[in-house]
Amino acid sequence: MARKTQSFVQEDFLHDTPFFPTYVRARFKGGWKDGLIQDVNGGVWLCRAVPMSPVADAKSVQEMADAAEPYFAALQELADMAKPTGNRRGLSKASYRETKAFVVNLPQWWVPPVEHPLAGYLASGFPGNRETRARALILTVKLKDTVGGGGGINAIIDSVVQTFNEDTLPITDFKKDAELVAEAMSRAGLRLPTDDEFRWTQAWWNNGAAPDVYLMPRPDCVHVFPSAADAQAAARALNEGRDLSPNTPTITMAAVSDLDLQYIPGESSKAWWVTQLVDQDALMVTISAKVEPSVVTRHELRRQHRRNEEDIVERKNQQRAERTEQTDHAALLAQVEASYAGPVGAPATLTDVSIVVGFNGYVKDLAALSIGMTATLSPLFERQRAVMAETMLGSNVRVNWHLTEFPIQVAAYSGAPNLATVGDKVSPTTLLMGFSERDKQPCWFDPMAAHDMDTLPITVFAGATGSGKTVFGLWLLDQLARTNRPSVLIDPKPESDHSAAVLATGGQVYSLDSLETSDGAFDPLRFSRTAADGIAIAASMLQSINPWGKRGDDLAVDVISALNFGVQRGATCTGQALQIALAEGAASAELVDPVFKLLDAMPLFRACFGVSPQAAPLRMFNGITLIKVGTADLELPSPGTPPREATLTQRVSLALIRMMVFGSATALSGRDGVVALDEGWIFLGAGPAEVERLGRLARSMRISPMIFTQRVTDALNAGLRGYIARGVILPIEDEEEARAACELFKVDPTPERMARITAPATLGAAGGGVAPNFNSMRALVDPDTREVLRGTIGLVSDLSKRCIPVEIALPQQFLALASTNKADMEARDAARAKAEEVREQAKARPVTLVGSGAGIW
Repeated sequence: MARKTQSFVQEDFLHDTPFFPTYVRARFKGGWKDGLIQDVNGGVWLCRAVPMSPVADAKSVQEMADAAEPYFAALQELADMAKPTGNRRGLSKASYRETKAFVVNLPQWWVPPVEHPLAGYLASGFPGNRETRARALILTVKLKDTVGGGGGINAIIDSVVQTFNEDTLPITDFKKDAELVAEAMSRAGLRLPTDDEFRWTQAWWNNGAAPDVYLMPRPDCVHVFPSAADAQAAARALNEGRDLSPNTPTITMAAVSDLDLQYIPGESSKAWWVTQLVDQDALMVTISAKVEPSVVTRHELRRQHRRNEEDIVERKNQQRAERTEQTDHAALLAQVEASYAGPVGAPATLTDVSIVVGFNGYVKDLAALSIGMTATLSPLFERQRAVMAETMLGSNVRVNWHLTEFPIQVAAYSGAPNLATVGDKVSPTTLLMGFSERDKQPCWFDPMAAHDMDTLPITVFAGATGSGKTVFGLWLLDQLARTNRPSVLIDPKPESDHSAAVLATGGQVYSLDSLETSDGAFDPLRFSRTAADGIAIAASMLQSINPWGKRGDDLAVDVISALNFGVQRGATCTGQALQIALAEGAASAELVDPVFKLLDAMPLFRACFGVSPQAAPLRMFNGITLIKVGTADLELPSPGTPPREATLTQRVSLALIRMMVFGSATALSGRDGVVALDEGWIFLGAGPAEVERLGRLARSMRISPMIFTQRVTDALNAGLRGYIARGVILPIEDEEEARAACELFKVDPTPERMARITAPATLGAAGGGVAPNFNSMRALVDPDTREVLRGTIGLVSDLSKRCIPVEIALPQQFLALASTNKADMEARDAARAKAEEVREQAKARPVTLVGSGAGIW
């Protein structure tokens, strides 16, 4: 019995407007129906989302292949479901699976997640002017019906009754096939689309808002109006002979008529033809095709090869000249056929392929747009509205006459699954780093993610002087403080001062030039978690400084004994412990006197050697604690200098740096805090053992170490590779350091990547001026207006081993407080001086108490 279905499409559809704004009659959720849609003609499609990951920005060829694998595997699974008849295409096509893939790329204004504790703060920092992209790859497969869905005689009867009464097949008739295809898609790694992904795909021409919208087709484009008022205004303008506003939302529909892909490897950028279209602001790319098993393709190639050879022989017999293109075609057929006949076999083929693209805006010259691209674009004059119908979910419309066929890897390696995303999954504990350069996806950073994943704890920010790494780090700590979590930033650069940004968050600032009089803020007996730890660290510190000269080694045991004696009698700092031991005869003057002589001679020593029991150690609260050098002189030995060859002053500086690192970490222990070491090369050169110890203990202490350095080689030489899980590569001029940064994060140092990392911010321009260098990763500023054209680009390497270029996003109000640029610092100082002047003038003015009758004070 033939079963009838009602057609809801006008017969003259190709020359008229679609009857419906969407071809989706129903969408199903739950159970075996999850992810199914029914079109207006009664057909049922299974929808699945292909995982998105970096392709164009993948850090290795293997990662490119990994990105393509789910899409490739899904198409191969569908090919395996076909049941060829005699290996002939004409007889077998009925068993092929009909598919339509949708690549969605919609511009959106970024809005912070409402549930994030910093949503309001981030929204005020980026007030509706930060673009992002809604991106998805949805694969739909048309299902085959079975009367009753394999559910027995009652189900068959119900199916027949519904078909007659409602003119459409019941959804249960597709149950058996839905479960079969869903299982295959799951094996390939595909998942259910989210509500947002479904909405974007169903209404891509209206930015994912709603499919039912006012459209005005033109011969070579379609205008889109989100409201009736907009549509009426446009109609009036045209009736009055006026042009539409250049800001009128417009879409240009085009067809891909050819793909120049012979002998192109998948890792080549020429293979990423979908990515090329997306980079040209394509809102949608649809690939409609049937999936053919390779065995049928092989026999089809063999028949074509045979017909081609017969034609060549016939031309020779008739003494006609042999056509070169025919010979070339024969050679190509032979080569392709050989690949399909190989021991491994060839992948499946997409046949009857129609590729349609919807570009954002009016594209006047598609041929010019095609220059340099793998895809050749062709216009679809007078069919713009009709071809838009071909791009709808559930549509059976075919308007594009440029059909082709190719192996499934041409689709899988096209960059269709490409999405430049990196960082941690957004959560209430994540901090915003920036947005991926290519696809403008938000990049989040969770300081404790490495601990929760039980992986390596240290994050490294590598960048040359002036690359913005410290300001970037301050931005992360600023966000951390606003979520009521603690951090300490240790800045050992003389005269460096980030106080303005720290104090703006309610943080506290300690300067070594005043800290040295605070009596043992970094005294090991004060910051250590146990007395035994404090004694061991204090003894090690004193031995490394060695105020006793040649007798130092002989006094090692005496030092530990004296400290232990003093602690047992209530000492709370190192100096007090030695004084108690000396007073009670447990330590000799030979041991104690040189230490106190050093204290008198070098006040800097007092920061890690406390004397007064009343003095308090450095306290870390829930916010940023900045420890800066100020005007203090931290004299450090040259890297690689043996400790015993360093001067006494240098040994004191080294000891203080060690105590700052470990003391700060201990003060934050168990509080999910961050220890940030600016100019990390100083710490690595001065106390690699302490930094290495920090890497070992960070996970158990629940702290997240962050190291900002311009010398990545120091981190590698210090043996820290085994503690570094992730980080950011910022602009680095030195090629050796840039290569070391790539090595650290296992990124291929390709010539293109190295050129970007090391490129200067400006290029010479005509007339002797300079112009911004957009190939550079440095922040770009208009040389005339000082307007920021683009933020600094950093290669962010995350815990998932992705490494993606990210534009570091800094709100203007934060940048005004934190920038270390000379011009910005001078502007900040001038504003501070002006504010102080205003305050002083206000103090000098008489004050009138209004309404009090008290007169003037």
